[in-house]
Amino acid sequence: MVALALLAGSLLLVARVMTVASRSADVARATTAATMLAGQKLEQLRALAFAFTVDGAPVDDRESDASDWPGAVTGGRGLSLSPPGTLAANTTGFVDYLDGRGQWLGHGSSPPAGTAFVRRWSIEADAASSEPVTLVLRVGVWRRGLPGSWPISDARAWIAVVLLEGAKTRRAM
Repeated sequence: MVALALLAGSLLLVARVMTVASRSADVARATTAATMLAGQKLEQLRALAFAFTVDGAPVDDRESDASDWPGAVTGGRGLSLSPPGTLAANTTGFVDYLDGRGQWLGHGSSPPAGTAFVRRWSIEADAASSEPVTLVLRVGVWRRGLPGSWPISDARAWIAVVLLEGAKTRRAM
């Protein structure tokens, strides 16, 4: 009887350890995916034109749609400075949505069905000059919390996973 009680207790403990390990693996998988998705967007933003011509005139890409995948050549905000709060709320032109495999689903102010990750970014000038020389780029990724716990449009449905920062410096072409 004592041996049976010890065996049952041991099995419960092993089941608990397996549950914790499984959740930890899920969090690690989501963090890895989110980091890759944030890095992908950061590189996409860094690839946009932001330079000086030989004459010293600034050249900026303010037309590309970075929220489209692959980025559309026109119809977007490019490297225009973002409005305040773009990392805190879905702001058209500074957000896109991806499924659980990292496939692009769309953009706009609300996530489409099947969204597992929300990727938001901000573009800020390094100084208060009219023509910035360096831009600070921030990309954050949120993942879907417990499926079905809240509607997909509810902010509580999303958990912040990663925030990457980078810079883009204007250089001579």
